[in-house]
Parts: sequence; structure tokens; C-alpha cells
Amino acid sequence: MFGLIQRWGQQVPRWVPGLRNRQVPRLLAIIPAAAVALTLVTYSALSGAVFVGQLRTGELRWSDVREEWAVAGTLLVFLGWGVALGVATVGYALATGRGEWRVHRYGQR
Repeated sequence: MFGLIQRWGQQVPRWVPGLRNRQVPRLLAIIPAAAVALTLVTYSALSGAVFVGQLRTGELRWSDVREEWAVAGTLLVFLGWGVALGVATVGYALATGRGEWRVHRYGQR
């Protein structure tokens, strides 16, 4: 995620032999980050639906959830991570975009 918000996410650091100071291809950063963000959000949404379904049918009891709180808590962590990564990816795409994707001051093109 840091590569999407730091300067070295747009330009290869000078200490990298053979690639120093070159621009990082946009899609090299955007495609994997978007895929991971979508995967994390989908996983947490589907797992959350299964979790709620098991609670409603009585397959899972709240006492079980209390005992294994860390497992249940990871659903929220993955959801938050996926949303944050998605927001960072969109920001990176807008900041590095060309043409009509480029963000201009005051929303003007």
C-alpha cells in the first residue's frame, strides 16, 4: 500500500540498478492493488454473510464467537484493509492518470 502513496510508487528509487529514476508503469501498480482490494472486500463480505447466516440458524452461538473473537475480528480487519487499499488505488490512478482521468483543481478539466 505504501507504494501507492509514496513517491517511490511513481518513480523507481535511484538505488535500484538499471531502473533508477524511471517511471513505474501505472498498470503495474494499479492492477495488482485493485485485484487484492477486490479480493479482500469480497472475502470479508462473503464470510460475514456466512457468519450472520450461521448465527441466525443457530449453527453458531454468541458464546462461540466470544471464545474465538480473534477469528471473527479478522473479518473486520480484512474489510477495512480492502477498502483502504481500494481508496489508495483509486487515488493513485487519479494522481498518475493522463487525459480525462487526470484530476484538476476544483473538478475542472
